[in-house]
Amino acid sequence: MSKDKKNRSAREKQRARQQAAREARREPMYPLHDLNPPFSTYEMWTVVSEQAMERVGYPPQATDEESRRTWDIVVKLARAYRMNVPTAAVMLESQIQAGSLNFAIDGDAEHFRPTPLAEVAPDPLAPDLVQSASDALHELHRGGWLLVDSNGLVHRSVPPLRPEGRWTLNDIDS
Repeated sequence: MSKDKKNRSAREKQRARQQAAREARREPMYPLHDLNPPFSTYEMWTVVSEQAMERVGYPPQATDEESRRTWDIVVKLARAYRMNVPTAAVMLESQIQAGSLNFAIDGDAEHFRPTPLAEVAPDPLAPDLVQSASDALHELHRGGWLLVDSNGLVHRSVPPLRPEGRWTLNDIDS
């Protein structure tokens, strides 16, 4: 075996070790951010700082009741969403607080099934049904297993395995 082949093999092994070290340092993939969900509700994200979390009161732009309610939801969800909350998460939480989710049946905005929270909560007898359901549903949402479209419809989903892959919605490839 020639000296050049040995050196090439050693360089390839070193590159592989360096690549493995880089991948080990990389944060785990975040489906909602890294895999480009197919809805516009994942194009706008609200970044929340630690100072905002500690602030008493509302930011200056929260001038009406609706924007204050939205800000309350964003702050509530901030830590669970890595301080970067997508519009879809706010829409999901609004439905949870209202006590019912609108599950998409297919791709048509007119076809949905209003579903009471008790039917989707992990423990329908939990003392705080809303909080129990909120925790469970947002965990599914963060993992990409639920998505919310611009009409507020909740879609069952399967995230792609890589950033360029296709999402499956309601058991249909998107």
